[in-house]
Amino acid sequence: MLPKNFLSKIVPLLILILLTVLVVSTLKPRSVPKIPETGEKGIALVETARVVRGNLEPLFSALGSIEPRQRVRVFSVVIGQLDKVPVNVGDKVQAGEVLAVINSGRAEAELKEVEAEWELAKATPVKVQDQGEGDSSKDPLLREIQIKQLAAKAERLRQNLNEFTLRAPISGIVTKKCCVPGDTVAALGTTTSPEPLFVIEDIESVYAHAGIPEKFISQVQIGMKARVRVGAYPLENFPLAIFQGQLARINPTINPETRTIDIWVEIPNKEGKLRPGMSSEVGLVIEQYKNVLLVPKEAVVKSEFQATEATIVYVIEDKEAIAQGKSSPVVARGVNLGLSDGVNYMIEETGRAGAQEKETSWLKEGDLVVTIGAPTLADGQLVRAIR
Repeated sequence: MLPKNFLSKIVPLLILILLTVLVVSTLKPRSVPKIPETGEKGIALVETARVVRGNLEPLFSALGSIEPRQRVRVFSVVIGQLDKVPVNVGDKVQAGEVLAVINSGRAEAELKEVEAEWELAKATPVKVQDQGEGDSSKDPLLREIQIKQLAAKAERLRQNLNEFTLRAPISGIVTKKCCVPGDTVAALGTTTSPEPLFVIEDIESVYAHAGIPEKFISQVQIGMKARVRVGAYPLENFPLAIFQGQLARINPTINPETRTIDIWVEIPNKEGKLRPGMSSEVGLVIEQYKNVLLVPKEAVVKSEFQATEATIVYVIEDKEAIAQGKSSPVVARGVNLGLSDGVNYMIEETGRAGAQEKETSWLKEGDLVVTIGAPTLADGQLVRAIR
């Protein structure tokens, strides 16, 4: 028989155990649902463009570099210590703007002495009655010569004072600075190989300097249109990265080592995007082709295709799937490339034997081709367009 107080003791204990079990069960970690397989693995994200018909101005291309329209090196023509240098590399300066000030204390003191002597000579009367040979104080003619000499010397010293302030000879950008306040500068001509204190470059317009093979000299002439690309502005990031210019200068002599002729294409550069020293690709417009098939330059890939080395593009045949944001396989197609304008290639169209239609290197107007990402693809690979 159970004691009378057994139930009163056991019931609270059972309730406590039950509550403990419930609390522990709520603290168990919940299972994380698995993310379903999406099938995205192996799908390449690419950019695309259409094969179109249009006009092409093919370019003869040559590698070169950007040069300023004008470059001036600034030297000092006096010796002294620099008091002020108010400009730094990268500053835009106007012609006549102060670049540096050289201490002119000694030159100013010398000028004051000469001016005082000149004033004294003018103010002191000549004692005609006591004329002495070679004495300007007693000879009016010698006094007049002395006054003129002092006046000329004072004028030279005044002009020399201007040389203690270095000014910008042209408007442009300071691209080199080789001095700070406190430096002692040497006058030009006092050392065998003086270093300029400043270099200023005018880049309101610039030159793309390149060398072309001598065999093309008969096809180029002053004033012909040109297009210039620089590596600093790739086309995929800067759609307007082709700069328009015209041929401004042709070197009349041929480089005997490279058998090339130097040319300079002038390009407006108001925004300052083109910087001296940039590598460039200069394209000269030789002629124009109208209503031809065009494919973007980025779409062209040189690859092993059907066991031979070929030039191919990757075509997306299911354009509707791509338009809906779905993936689609690409098909590698060989192309016969023609001339280029630096942006597009012309697709050569050749007559097919025994037929009126034209063979267009397996490409036709309206085809959707891969541009950005094309070099990493393989025939049949799934892609999805992001642009």
